[in-house]
Amino acid sequence: PADSQEAKDFTCQAFDLSERFNIPVLLRLTTRSAHSSSVVELGERQAHPVKGYEKQITRTMVLPAFAKPLHADLEQRLDRVREWSDASDLNRIEKGSGRLGIICDGVAYQYAREVFPEASFLKLGMVWPFPRELVLHFAATVEELLIIEEVDPFIETQVRALNPKS
Repeated sequence: PADSQEAKDFTCQAFDLSERFNIPVLLRLTTRSAHSSSVVELGERQAHPVKGYEKQITRTMVLPAFAKPLHADLEQRLDRVREWSDASDLNRIEKGSGRLGIICDGVAYQYAREVFPEASFLKLGMVWPFPRELVLHFAATVEELLIIEEVDPFIETQVRALNPKS
């Protein structure tokens, strides 16, 4: 998340995604975003039904006999999540007037917007599974591509693997 409002909104989305695709979802905060503060609109509280524990040995005990079909099922679910991510408003393109395109996430987006006001942006709110189609589409619309991120070069590594500007 790039700010406190996104942290709150992404948390709600994470719970929804987890339930929809039956996967664990992590909300990753970096130091800068964790130590920032801004006004947050809370909105209406949404009540969800409480689901009890349901014993499913073949899904919760990853024994060798269950591992292969569980892995195949996970790959299919990740493909569905990737499709959802490519179309999600968590990842958005903001057209600028320049020829420079910037891919970024988190608080790096705030800094980059300030420094490069004319650039086009692909602001990633969900980086895994990586939204490959969206990145390729964005890269095709700009002449020069720059990646700005905090901490590790995760996005850079994923984009280099796609090789969009070769």
